[in-house]
Amino acid sequence: EEITSFMQEILDNELSNELKEKIEFYEETYGYKLYGEIFVTNKYGANVAQTGKTSDYYQADEEWWQIAKRDGFYMRDVEYDESSDVFSTDIGMRIDDGNGNFIGVAKIVLNIEEIIDIIDMFKPSGIHKNHETMQIELITRDGKIIYATEGHEVLEEIDDQLLSRFFEEDASVKGHEIYYIGYEHGEELLFVHVNSKGYRDYEGLGWILIIKHSTEDVFGPMVNIRNNMVFITLIVLIVAIFSGIFISATISRPITKLKKSVIEIGKGNLDTKIEIRSRDEIGELASAFSQMTVDLKTSRKEIDEYSKNLEKQVVERTKQLEVSKKELESKVDDLERFNKISIGRELRMIELKKKIRELEKRLKGES
Repeated sequence: EEITSFMQEILDNELSNELKEKIEFYEETYGYKLYGEIFVTNKYGANVAQTGKTSDYYQADEEWWQIAKRDGFYMRDVEYDESSDVFSTDIGMRIDDGNGNFIGVAKIVLNIEEIIDIIDMFKPSGIHKNHETMQIELITRDGKIIYATEGHEVLEEIDDQLLSRFFEEDASVKGHEIYYIGYEHGEELLFVHVNSKGYRDYEGLGWILIIKHSTEDVFGPMVNIRNNMVFITLIVLIVAIFSGIFISATISRPITKLKKSVIEIGKGNLDTKIEIRSRDEIGELASAFSQMTVDLKTSRKEIDEYSKNLEKQVVERTKQLEVSKKELESKVDDLERFNKISIGRELRMIELKKKIRELEKRLKGES
């Protein structure tokens, strides 16, 4: 469709040229057309300035124009803009004069290339070179792909079942973030997403940023750490077991020797030698037992000598007692003989006294 002279006048007016210069400036700065187009309408909805040919001259019947006039701001979800031939999001802003009177609306077609460039920075080929399996998708609220790092077309719709997961309430929800593990094309993936929440009074478009990772890639370092820890633990365990066996043998051998020596000493074999020369507690205990054996041997010798002396003294004392016994028996015999003599004498005296009394009685009878 040709540009009419009337439309050309609008394209060439001062405001239109200023807007074109702004667009060219940002295009030179960023290397792509940041703004697909910008145009301004008067309060009646007619274009009064524009940077390129628009599909319509009259905008007052458009929904975006009416919303911008009513609310002061309008933002459309991503769509293909025919006028500027880019995938973009439209922004409409109400224009008031110094007294707050409505005088028109400005519409800016914002190229989503800016958003795509930001996402591309986080691709595996960007700053995340260690995560080759990472995929990033930016989708609209209704599941249309705004941009994906691989395998999708712009505004292609994703699976409804997958989309529903991004609106579920879940225990893992933290603010506007959620994660879960699922499958895509037979591969186990970790899905992490964040929902846009707008800014201040603006609720946002509800875009969803999805990051997908192969669980093998994500958890691989953790698995390696776990495997390394298991390996190190096994090595430590094996070393500990062999160290325990060695230490046990080092301790048990002297203890076994000490036990055998103590048993021999207990049987009375005080000549038993405890051959343990270690410098630890076992060695000190063995030295103590050796000293005890020497002391016992000395004590036994002293006891034996004392026993011999005691036996000698007992024999001598026994002999003395035998002599004393014989002397005592002799004296007892003498006493018995004396006793017999004394008794005979007493009996004779009694008999004599009896005869004297009889004689006295007889004499008294005669007189």
